[in-house]
Amino acid sequence: MLTCVVCAAGNELDSLRRIAPQLPDSQKVYVYSDLCFGYRFVNSDSALYFGEHALKLALQLKDQRGQAQALNDLGIIYADRNEYDTSLELYGQSLEIRTKLADTLGIGALHNKMGIIHQKRGAYHTAIEHQLQALRKFEYLGIDPYVATCQNNVAILHFNLKQYKRALAMHQEALETRKRLNNPEAIAMSHTNIGNVYLELGDTSLADAQYSMAAELYNQLNLPEGESTNLHNHAGCFLHSNPARALSMLKRALEIRTRLDDDKMLASTHALIGNALSNLGRHQEALGHFRTALKRSEAAGVSAEQINANEQMARLFRKLGNADSTYFYLARSAALKDSVFNESLRQDFAELQTRYETERKEASIALLTEQNKVADLKVQRQRNQMILLVTGFFLLLLTGSLAYLRVQARRRAEIAEATLREREAGLQAVITATEAERSRIARDLHDGVGQQLSGLKMAWQKLTDDLQTSEAAGKFHIQGLTEVLDSACADVREISHRMMPRSLERYGLLPALEDMVTKTFSPTSITCSFEKFGVQELRLTTETELAVYRVVQELVSNILKHANATEVQVQVLKNANQFIVMVSDNGKGFDLHASGKGMGLRNMESRLRAVGGDIHFDTQHGTHATIRIIIQP
Repeated sequence: MLTCVVCAAGNELDSLRRIAPQLPDSQKVYVYSDLCFGYRFVNSDSALYFGEHALKLALQLKDQRGQAQALNDLGIIYADRNEYDTSLELYGQSLEIRTKLADTLGIGALHNKMGIIHQKRGAYHTAIEHQLQALRKFEYLGIDPYVATCQNNVAILHFNLKQYKRALAMHQEALETRKRLNNPEAIAMSHTNIGNVYLELGDTSLADAQYSMAAELYNQLNLPEGESTNLHNHAGCFLHSNPARALSMLKRALEIRTRLDDDKMLASTHALIGNALSNLGRHQEALGHFRTALKRSEAAGVSAEQINANEQMARLFRKLGNADSTYFYLARSAALKDSVFNESLRQDFAELQTRYETERKEASIALLTEQNKVADLKVQRQRNQMILLVTGFFLLLLTGSLAYLRVQARRRAEIAEATLREREAGLQAVITATEAERSRIARDLHDGVGQQLSGLKMAWQKLTDDLQTSEAAGKFHIQGLTEVLDSACADVREISHRMMPRSLERYGLLPALEDMVTKTFSPTSITCSFEKFGVQELRLTTETELAVYRVVQELVSNILKHANATEVQVQVLKNANQFIVMVSDNGKGFDLHASGKGMGLRNMESRLRAVGGDIHFDTQHGTHATIRIIIQP
């Protein structure tokens, strides 16, 4: 049998490909398997091509050892491609063959690989079962490097399951094994892992000692990735007791991880830096790091880090007393958790289905073996079971249908009642808003066109008197009156356009707001963001949308005129039964109590009260301003 050691270098792979066709079929199986593994990090499609050829040839030759090897190599490639269901199926087939061949080493290796896949999918209990199986095989063979790896894997799984005492015991066993092997890098990793466990147990003193030993080894070995991970975790010992020291460690970790350019690691470190800064009372700096953590975690596609970043943002806004932003980020975190849970549930169902299919196949084989002995009894039993199953199924279907119809009838009645209440409330809102709008138009006409027309009347009277004495003076006054008339016409047109903005009428409130905010700030140096959550399909009444639009328009205008801001944030969200618009800026703010409410602020309140809404001002002179518009839809 030909034994080949394949490197990733292209020349050696090409050389092996050239000699493969000249070899006997019994040797080709293993050469193709070696090519499959050799192309693992070069081209996964080529790796699959050679793995499938190896498996096909091994099946033709009825070479069970070759089949097991090909299935194992194909499983590795599919695992690299994150196609875990296919990988587990191939590993399972290989395991079945190696079990028959009593290949202890191969069995242990397969259990280890299957445990790693289940760990990645979050099925920690199943992963522990496989890792323990692998550990027993390697202990039996006396292969200490493999024993240490499995001990470490089992300890990490116990840690993920929050079984910290078991995790600690297994990590200490792994540490002793690695010391016997004199592997400094692995010893440093064990010290870091043990420090993690002590930290979760609340013993920061012992955790500090373990992290310090790991740090010394990483510095000697010049391993930046391990050093950054150890610094990141070590900072947790001082996050509350000495946040300044924790911040110093995290900045060193961030410097290393920035060079490594790993989004997941950077997201985790930025989030922890935000915690340290928040504990130091430097909330604005903390907010910047939390936002960076959120961006990095989204770029890496790591749900756990995204959830953590959103939760940290929510905690910070809760400290700052900003309830709406707290709710906004908590809602985003909850949505991510639901998505992760659904994916985990799907994976669990797939795993259960695989187990079910395997057990069903095994049961079928056992039944076929006994079929000749109990044929008549089996037929009768199956007939009775089928009758019971069909009867039970129809009874279950009938019960479920009746329950479903009852629930649907109740829901229709509730919907009808809610719709009636909504229509009544909507009608009342329309009536109230119509009266308020008529009043506003009357005020506008009185204050604008009415004043100008009154002036026009007096001017015409003066013109009459002037014409009696001087023709030149009369011409001068006529020219002035023409300008007044032009101004009056312009005011009428402006009032007409203000009645209903075109974008609001065509597309609705959210697109109109975003369009207005974007067009207002884009020509300026002010940075503006527009965010919405849970309101994509929400529409309010025309009167309500117009009132909200006008108030936001006035707020934006005030920011441009008075705030001296560099950043503006507009958030639109639905909180319970409330529709909320928040407009925030980092400008100079104003003292509401000292200055009182001018005409503009009173007009905003008047507009919103007309549609059942309210407005709240959170501002302080010289700092910032946050205005919340609250509508009860």
